[in-house]
Amino acid sequence: MRRGFVAIAIGILAVGALAATRRAAGEAPPAGGTRADVLRLADGTVYLGTFRAFDGATIEFQAGDATLRLPRRDVVAILLSSPAEAQAAILTGAPSANPEAETAPDLGLTGLWNSPEWGAMRLVQKGRRIYGTYDWDGGQIDGYIQGDEIRFWWWELTPHGKPFADADLGQRGDGFFKISPDQRAFTGAWRYASGMKPDAPPTAAWTAQKQGPLPADFQYQPPAFAIPEAATKW
Repeated sequence: MRRGFVAIAIGILAVGALAATRRAAGEAPPAGGTRADVLRLADGTVYLGTFRAFDGATIEFQAGDATLRLPRRDVVAILLSSPAEAQAAILTGAPSANPEAETAPDLGLTGLWNSPEWGAMRLVQKGRRIYGTYDWDGGQIDGYIQGDEIRFWWWELTPHGKPFADADLGQRGDGFFKISPDQRAFTGAWRYASGMKPDAPPTAAWTAQKQGPLPADFQYQPPAFAIPEAATKW
């Protein structure tokens, strides 16, 4: 499936009473290793800047001198990247908003896993998307595969199938798993939502080992995919 931006507009958008201005599309990215994340909106607009935070409902993004605070529903994807990677993303297309529809190798990740930290995990891989449940406090997990990592959001104490944003701030966050070469083990870490910022450290480790196929009676209908590419390894 071809991935790309519907339209490209790199610029600075002022919030509230500030006037909107746009930069020329050919402007060079920040120099000297400065972060140059890519923010893609539902209307096709794209900004270069720095992802700052996400509280479950609002995404904060620094674009030039302006701080954007955007409803989650208006954001299609965020690509965290170096300046060179950001430029490449604009030229070749950013990650899709629907990893489930993307072609991806079957890594055999669907199945029953055991996490020493959080109990049994039941995971389903569809394309680049991976989702499922874990035992601790009725946990849910949803994310995407990027190379040999899974970048995901977790949330707890909400009915299965309810989205990440329905969970309290103290019962949700993000994390990552490094996939072992034999695809039978994860090593990674997690954070609370209050720490979901690119420079924030992990809260604790999260590991898991593959146990076998999914239980025959496993039934889980995940919420519509709403995890932007900002679910990230920090």
